[in-house]
Amino acid sequence: MPVPDEWRVVDDFNLTLWTAERHPEPRFITQTDLGAIGVPADSAVRWPLVVPLNGRLRLGWQASDAHVRFMVRLGDAVLLSEEATIRTGEREVGLDLAPWAGQATTLVFETSLAGQTLADAPEEVVAYWVRPQLESRADWLALYDGTETAAHTFAPPDTAGRVELLTAAWDKPSYVAGETAVLTLRWHAAVPTDAYPTVFIHLLDGAGEIAAQRDAPPVLGSYPVAVWQPDTIITDQHPIPLPADLPAGTYTLALGLYNPHDFGRWSAEGTADGRVLSAELIVLSAE
Repeated sequence: MPVPDEWRVVDDFNLTLWTAERHPEPRFITQTDLGAIGVPADSAVRWPLVVPLNGRLRLGWQASDAHVRFMVRLGDAVLLSEEATIRTGEREVGLDLAPWAGQATTLVFETSLAGQTLADAPEEVVAYWVRPQLESRADWLALYDGTETAAHTFAPPDTAGRVELLTAAWDKPSYVAGETAVLTLRWHAAVPTDAYPTVFIHLLDGAGEIAAQRDAPPVLGSYPVAVWQPDTIITDQHPIPLPADLPAGTYTLALGLYNPHDFGRWSAEGTADGRVLSAELIVLSAE
């Protein structure tokens, strides 16, 4: 299993270049044997991206035959803006992506000529993005010693596997409407599976109606259920924004798993609808 204190590669953008939207047309954007992406002076390469938990973007950049501005964007945010010439040599950086954890967005690598017009931009390769990789640190993993018993057990509807929910706990004893409640789930894969389920979380009022909810893959998509192994415990945090007009009272947590491709719920031992009831949430008052 991944070592919690070490960085692991989630995505190698040189290897997944074929999935990217490229400007100019793909024939002007090349790959090298050393893991770099070669681009013209005026270029943009875009990847759709779900930012992992504890993520960072590690990459280098280098100009070969022009004065080039390198820019990295994540959605509307500019993560990097640097100029380089052949005399600058290769530069490298690790960019912290923690503020965007769990967000679906677009990663963009852009180049342009610095101090020159686009009419002067040659079509041949003059710049390189060197070894661009998405990494994350797996501090959500711990060893399972077999002593904890499952609070609830889930099984997929159409394949083998069994996942145990060990505990569910809120980060505070009570909340005010409008706050974000953080639910921490601790999972264990008793029987590995090849399924990729989503976690659904419902807060139910006294009448059993949904007052707030969240659907998200475990660990913000950084560690899907299909790679879970029986010797590990997976800590899975879910921030849940509480509506500003949520009435004061006690709410029941209902949660489960479903397959996103067909919305088929996993079965939950002892329930008919795949939902298990767990830790209550208390709202003291409105804002």
